[in-house]
This record gives sequence, C-alpha cells and structure tokens, in this order.
Amino acid sequence: MLQVMPTADVLTVEKYGIDASLPYSNDTERADCPPAYLRHDSPVQRASDLDTVIADVLRQRAYRQVVALGGSEGAVVAHLLAARSDRIAATIAFNGGGQWFLDDLLYSIASAPGSAQEKAASMRSMRGFARHIRTATPEAQARITASDHGYRWWRDSLATDQLAVLRTSRSPTLIIQSGADESASPDAVLAMVARLHQAGKRNITYKTYPALDHRLFGPDGRSRMADVVNDMASWLQGVGIEP
Repeated sequence: MLQVMPTADVLTVEKYGIDASLPYSNDTERADCPPAYLRHDSPVQRASDLDTVIADVLRQRAYRQVVALGGSEGAVVAHLLAARSDRIAATIAFNGGGQWFLDDLLYSIASAPGSAQEKAASMRSMRGFARHIRTATPEAQARITASDHGYRWWRDSLATDQLAVLRTSRSPTLIIQSGADESASPDAVLAMVARLHQAGKRNITYKTYPALDHRLFGPDGRSRMADVVNDMASWLQGVGIEP
C-alpha cells in the first residue's frame, strides 16, 4: 500500500483471537488456533468490523478518501466492505475468485496434482461438505472445524454471491486476476465481470496478468508484485484518488 499511496495511512483490523501471544507459523493446520477465531471469524464479520472501525477513525481524523485493498480472501472482504459502506472511495481486489466460493474450491482441486479418480473423489467430498454446512444443526455447527476455519467462516464464504455483492457497490472498483492462478478460477472471474458489464456496471475495471499465479509470481518464480502495484497506482490516479 505504501507504494500505491505513499502518503496514506494503513489501517488493518486483526481477526478475532489473533494477537502477539500467538507465534507465527506456516502450518496449514494448527493445534493452537484460538477458539475465538474459530467461533467468530468470517468474511462478512470482518467487513462489518472494518466498517465500524473506519467510522470511528473518521470521527477522529478528517481523511479525505478511504481505499479498500485486499487479495484472495481479503479481496472478498474488500468487496463486502465497499458494498455495505458509503465511506469507500475506491476498491482494489486481486485474485478474489468468481461468483461462488465453491466453484473456486472445485477449480483448485482440479488444478492440483493427482489422478482423475482422486480429483473426482475430492470434488465429491467437497460438495458433500458444502451440503453439510448448509444443513448442519446447531449442535453440528459447534463441532465444525476445517482448514483452521469454523462453521461461520464456511457458511458465509459458501453463501456469499460476489456477483450480487458487486452489483450493489458504487465506488470505482479494480478487479485483478492472475491467469495462472490455481486457487481462484480465472474463467469464473472473467465470466462474473462480463455479467457485471452487461448489466451496465461501469464502475468495474478488470485487469488480468496471464502469466502470474495466485501470489502474483511469474513462471520464473519471481514476484511481480511491484509491477502490479504500479498498475494499481496508475488506476487510482485515473479514478481521482490522490496519491
């Protein structure tokens, strides 16, 4: 963000239960994942929390413009925030997936190594898990934990219709999608953006980087984040956001 808007202040709102007492780890599954995080964290809750904190900050400081920026899951949160808040002057979201999270999960399974039989089994399991989330009883909900996420995260992520969310947002929005992304389906994102443009949404700008992956790395293993950031800065200037 410093490169995109050099004079801006950066506001981050941490997830529930994540503080300095929790040591950093790259482990996908963590035995010490805080119970408060599993109970309360979800994209919808994070957007609500951000909106509340931004409102409080703006009561104390006279910021002229607020820009929402997020990647992957954070991109979904940025869209949700912009849709619910009139305080967002512009939104930048990269590699946040298409209309439905389940489609991106299935795409990720299809893109992963493994045999066709293994992938088909994993897809059936994922569809079954999604059905379980939709129909889980209150007792079952309390027991659901998968990939360090609790029931609320899975429920909100699977239920969020990004197409509907973006239809309600009014601020200028830049959607960035990597063409070699193996986590979020580039085709699903392109189809969603096409439907938005067909519906007359002129606040949506789409930009793709065909050779980059989910982390904005190129085929040579080098990060291209700096190039993407320069394009973000140019877009912000083009929609009237001061650097």
